[in-house]
Amino acid sequence: MIRFGLASTPVVRWLIGSDKAVYNAVVDFYMGNADRDFVEVAGPPTEDDLARRKPGVSVPLPLVRLQMKLARNSLSGEPGIEVTCSEADQIEIARWCRQSQVKGQAA
Repeated sequence: MIRFGLASTPVVRWLIGSDKAVYNAVVDFYMGNADRDFVEVAGPPTEDDLARRKPGVSVPLPLVRLQMKLARNSLSGEPGIEVTCSEADQIEIARWCRQSQVKGQAA
């Protein structure tokens, strides 16, 4: 088991915890096995995008970029990762989170 500190907003932590590929990208970065310091994640389209869809035309998926950097806890000195993204990406991730909660209640 790998243990490290994670500094990020609640919605970014939700995304990391709910998507195995994102989690693996963060762990790979921490372990030094990643070839880049970011991960891009595609999410579900909005209801408006689906409503505007024309037959035979694909709907573009929203994309967010999580930026990663190695960090140290200023109090304990323990190593960790800081994962950040733009405010617009945080709003988009929050929409995904709400959408997943609604789907979870319907199941």
